[in-house]
Amino acid sequence: MNRTTALLALVALAGAVAAGCAGDEHSRRGAPITTPSGLPAWTGVPGTGIETVGTFATDVPTVPPTTTTTIATTTTTTRPPTTLPTTTTSTTTPVPPATTTTSTTLPPTTASPCSNTITTPADLLFAAKSSVLLPGAAQHMETELEPALAAGTIVGIDITGHTDSRHPPGDDNYNLQLSQARADTVAFVVVAYLGIDPTLVHATGLAYTQPVVDDGGPDPSTYEEALGRQNRRVVIVVYTTTCTEGSS
Repeated sequence: MNRTTALLALVALAGAVAAGCAGDEHSRRGAPITTPSGLPAWTGVPGTGIETVGTFATDVPTVPPTTTTTIATTTTTTRPPTTLPTTTTSTTTPVPPATTTTSTTLPPTTASPCSNTITTPADLLFAAKSSVLLPGAAQHMETELEPALAAGTIVGIDITGHTDSRHPPGDDNYNLQLSQARADTVAFVVVAYLGIDPTLVHATGLAYTQPVVDDGGPDPSTYEEALGRQNRRVVIVVYTTTCTEGSS
């Protein structure tokens, strides 16, 4: 067989093949499909494009189930920017220390709201040249001091002892010592007998330094007893917070 003959045979074979394929396409699209004997009719599976035999799927390829892939959703929350508190610098002004007030208690002889003065002749309280109280002297002082002590709160009591101008020859301190001893005796009565706070009582002996009158002494030839009696005395000044009639 020459080359030309072989080429013609190949062309004829190709035409036959094409005609056969066209016939099969026509059978699939136009002619009904004949069911082999003994088998139920062919039915189609709607929506799949695949044919099955009855309820059997022996000739039907297994279609893998549809797999649903769930994609995790990432939620991004945008937070507002955090504002840090602003540091405030506080300037503390130093506080000056408190002023300490010192209260000074003044002696009774200094100024006070009110004062009541009681002058008692020494001859009613003491014997001559003595600092020992006579009988009834304490009661006498209580009677004289009662109005002043009841006037108000007592802030001080000043007691001074006084003598006349006479004294033993050459003993200039005699009257000073006697007047101090008599003032101390009266102060003792005020504290122990009348119950006054001892810190409020001040006793002083003044001898003949503040006479009421000039009694003519110390020379006995010129001394006058009547005048000397006025100089021998005990003066009690009671200082209170309330003034009464006669107080200053």
